Amino acid sequence: MDRAAEPPSEIELVAQFNPLYERFQHQVPTDTLLAHYTSIQVMESILRNNEVWFSNPLFMNDMQEMRSGLEEGTRFFSNKELLLEAAGGDARRADILQQLYFFYFRHFDEQQAIDTYIFCLTEHDSSHDDGLLSMWRGYGQHGNGAALIFDPSKLTLVPTSPLIFGKVSYVSDAQRTEQVNAMLNEWVALTERLALPDDKLHLAAYVAFSLVNTRAHDQALWFLGRE
Repeated sequence: MDRAAEPPSEIELVAQFNPLYERFQHQVPTDTLLAHYTSIQVMESILRNNEVWFSNPLFMNDMQEMRSGLEEGTRFFSNKELLLEAAGGDARRADILQQLYFFYFRHFDEQQAIDTYIFCLTEHDSSHDDGLLSMWRGYGQHGNGAALIFDPSKLTLVPTSPLIFGKVSYVSDAQRTEQVNAMLNEWVALTERLALPDDKLHLAAYVAFSLVNTRAHDQALWFLGRE
């Protein structure tokens, strides 16, 4: 059989969207220390058990950064006119993309969000032994807690690990909306160009939700792990 005549596999099709993920390719920082500000009780538990427990963002004080990215994706895919270009001007294919996107959104919301865990750190200047006042105030019990210092150069990033390293992006609501829309507009242009057959549109919809979800976490977290 002539392999050149075989259609591309789903893995090969999804790989064509890889350029859209370049914005998320964070490396483990090796040129700076990272600090985790916490209470004395939590510090004692970490040192006593030699382990760090991640937290589910659904039970944290501020979920706005994560939720806002997902909300922008919902807003974008609720507008059928914005999907027509990705669907090559075909309203039926636009419907398919919309339905599939919200299928992945519901699956995440109902089954995966509860299994997303994070661990947050901040950059630490080794010449500044006092740390950051804002971090002490917000997370270190107003100076009565502790700051654990990590040297990330000692970490080895395993390619198959579910851990994602990401640097916090502090932007305004307007900037966040602009960034998410710009990213999805790139997805629209690439999806239109690829002109996937109907039975492969689920790949494009999956990529779109993956981009929005990754962008949401990238804006909210320094260091994120997902089961």
